[in-house]
Amino acid sequence: MQKRRNVQRDSRRHRPYSGAFGSTTTLLLILAVVSITISTISIVFQHRNASMHQMVMHQLEEEMTTSIGVWKQTQQRRRRRRDAHRHLQRMFTPVPDHAKKLFWMKFSPHHKLYEPVARAFHSRGWSLTRQQHKAHVIWRDQPTSPRGIYTRLQPWQRYNQLPHTDAWDDKDALAQRMEEYYKETDTEPLHSFPESYVLHQPKALQRFQQRLNNGGGLDIPWVLKQPTVNMGEGVTILGPQSKELKNIVKTVQKKLKDQTEDSDDEDPPRLVIQQYICNEMTYKGRKFDFRVFWMVASVDPLLVLYHTQHNYVRIGHALYDESNFASTKSHLTTHTFGAEEGKLTWEQFRAFVQEQYDKTLKPQLSTGELNNIPRLLHPSHAKPFQHVEQQIKTVLSHIVDAYKDITFHSHPHEMTSENVFTVHAADMILDNNFDVFLIEGTDGPGKDEDYDFRIDMHNAIFGEMVDILEYIVQQQENGKAVDVDEMKEIGIFGGYDVIYNQQPEEDQAWMFDYRFERLPQKGCGGHSSQFQVVESTESATDTLTQSTAKTFYMPGRVFSDGEPVTRSFRRLGYRPVDDIADAQIIYNRVENEHLPSERMQPYQFVSPFPNEVDIFHHLETYLDRTMSRGVVCNPLFYNGSQDRRFQIVVYWLILSTDPLLALYHDGFIYLPYSANDEMECISAAKGEVPTWRGSWISLEKQLRQQQVKFSGRETAMDHVRGQLKQALVPIARVFATKATQYNQLNDIAQRHFGLFGAEFEIDHNLNVFLTQLHDDLVAGEQHQYIVDLHDELYGKTLGILECLNSTAFTTHGRNSRQSWETTLEILTHDKMGGFQWLVRPATSAGQEQWTFQHYSGKQRARECKSKVERLDITEDAINWEKQRTSI
Repeated sequence: MQKRRNVQRDSRRHRPYSGAFGSTTTLLLILAVVSITISTISIVFQHRNASMHQMVMHQLEEEMTTSIGVWKQTQQRRRRRRDAHRHLQRMFTPVPDHAKKLFWMKFSPHHKLYEPVARAFHSRGWSLTRQQHKAHVIWRDQPTSPRGIYTRLQPWQRYNQLPHTDAWDDKDALAQRMEEYYKETDTEPLHSFPESYVLHQPKALQRFQQRLNNGGGLDIPWVLKQPTVNMGEGVTILGPQSKELKNIVKTVQKKLKDQTEDSDDEDPPRLVIQQYICNEMTYKGRKFDFRVFWMVASVDPLLVLYHTQHNYVRIGHALYDESNFASTKSHLTTHTFGAEEGKLTWEQFRAFVQEQYDKTLKPQLSTGELNNIPRLLHPSHAKPFQHVEQQIKTVLSHIVDAYKDITFHSHPHEMTSENVFTVHAADMILDNNFDVFLIEGTDGPGKDEDYDFRIDMHNAIFGEMVDILEYIVQQQENGKAVDVDEMKEIGIFGGYDVIYNQQPEEDQAWMFDYRFERLPQKGCGGHSSQFQVVESTESATDTLTQSTAKTFYMPGRVFSDGEPVTRSFRRLGYRPVDDIADAQIIYNRVENEHLPSERMQPYQFVSPFPNEVDIFHHLETYLDRTMSRGVVCNPLFYNGSQDRRFQIVVYWLILSTDPLLALYHDGFIYLPYSANDEMECISAAKGEVPTWRGSWISLEKQLRQQQVKFSGRETAMDHVRGQLKQALVPIARVFATKATQYNQLNDIAQRHFGLFGAEFEIDHNLNVFLTQLHDDLVAGEQHQYIVDLHDELYGKTLGILECLNSTAFTTHGRNSRQSWETTLEILTHDKMGGFQWLVRPATSAGQEQWTFQHYSGKQRARECKSKVERLDITEDAINWEKQRTSI
């Protein structure tokens, strides 16, 4: 047996961390406060007259002075000791100037696993480079295989992956290692690690068979897992005394034999079985788990942090029932994208835990029937969430300690980088006794952003990660210690808290360790949800009903292209539904997803248009015929750089085609990558948020720099925006003509809408040329600017649709002038946000339609030839339509 690990442990209660030398300080302060309090109470009660009161105050002042003096001396000793160690710190290789604030990613940052991380780096003024060898930080969502990258790293490069994370990311490896760890350290195992058996190992399979036959294992449920599979796949629930459980050993033996014979892999097939956790806490009758985030801030020294503010809860799709294990659906919290699934923020979870404690456990504890009550659960303390969170920290710290020599160290023989960092996650569940259980660790957590709170969560988790990384790099480049107390004092940690700290000059590693006596456990079978799913009894009609109000149907709402839309729906109070007939708004941007028109209702708003692909093909033909696209003489380059020819991206919204309602919205500028100019942000003053070069503000800055004189009072930006809007007017009219004719021919009654994009180029005379139309919209959210832009675009679009579906609109009929006058009056207030009208119905008598017009003529450059003259977009679009035999 190996030597017991050298850590400070409190077997009964948590000892708050106070740094490498802070335990003495904390103890002295606590003793001083207790001593002063006891002395004051004793003296005041014994001496009540004025003279004795003066003596009490004098004595209190002396004790306080003495305590403060002791505290100051301790602090001075602590600083001297810390400073004495600083000269012992080795100097890490400095980051070259050409690599500072540059990061590299395996994929494009327009990827849901990378966008939040890229956004965090960008928010701190970092830029993305396509040259891995010059990046200070290299980021991958998963470890590399093979591991050759570890030996190709420069000493100053920081990689976000550690070798051998599969040793704890795989469920069977974690179960096996934790069993070994507790034997090696002669430590009582945490109950948070469920009883587990690695079945592809003969001895473990034999022990499990004995557990079934002689240890009561047949009377409890078990979970059979394929350890390397995620998202709920490869999981089977085996109920107590079930036929499957009784035959599981034979089944596993046969399965392993068949897989071995059929597989060409050298590695044997793997299976792990774990005891099912009974008496689980539920949210509105549904099972839930929670995901927590933790950061390895450094491995030299080893410093591990847990995020206390921005974790979240995942609520399952089906009602939870321990009396039925036939289906795994009600026993898994991994999402299948059903409408009933949901998420809670960490603050909501905190409130929910307190509510559950007040309703269930606290009344039982108050009677005194239960003995050995955990201190934080006792009614005199009533801090159930703190009790839960300290279990979480302890589980994570034990994993780190178990793997400190396997994963969480510098690996000098196989890694050339001097230090690494990373962010991991872990999934856990909670039972009704407020006991925490670990499901699995995750080395590459998903980063869905279909809720607003997940944007804030990712911004905090990864933004603070960058702050911590920058501090550690700076300290180590200057030969200084990574001072945890200093990091706390200056606020570097943000929402992170220390759970493991192994400083190189220390003989002992500090780890979080919270132990308590558990309440009596309940078995399975008695927990059946009392919640019932209420099905709608209202049938579909041609008008909006109460059951369909504020609902949306959206396939792929957690896909990267659907997440911004989903966020806006949820922000406005819409809830998803699984049946297309139950939705008020139908939004589908998934390719090859057929929407059954026979199940749609006249009151529904639907996107996309049924013939949208044909329409855009039609428009592309028009652009090819009427414009020599790509031929922009004397184009404008960003800051004069000859390899930064940029495009202006704007948006146009079709709310209705009969009558035509079309709107315009500003967008951003697209800058092609330049190896000569990789910086993505405009230099900001200290303390200010960096401005992305692709933002609309950046475009306005570029236009102000152009020496072009205009007639009248309009600015350069007004001149360009007017041309952008003017160019989209005939495009919208062509779109409406073709869509209306299709609807009439196919007798389509639904109200369709669409939000689209368009690209423009600009020359030195600020002439604008349309170059591309897009039927999709979502851009990569690797910059906060795009996140805010998406929220504005989709949020205001849905708000306008709500206005169109208002009582005033439906009362008079959607084509009546009275209805439009009322509706447009409402829209002019605050519903439109940054949208501006291109085409809308007129509100005054005698007019059929209002259309935007921009009268400033283009100023032609001398070098432009006749071919380029065709780049102007005019009413030729409509004339061209009239000349065609079919539309």
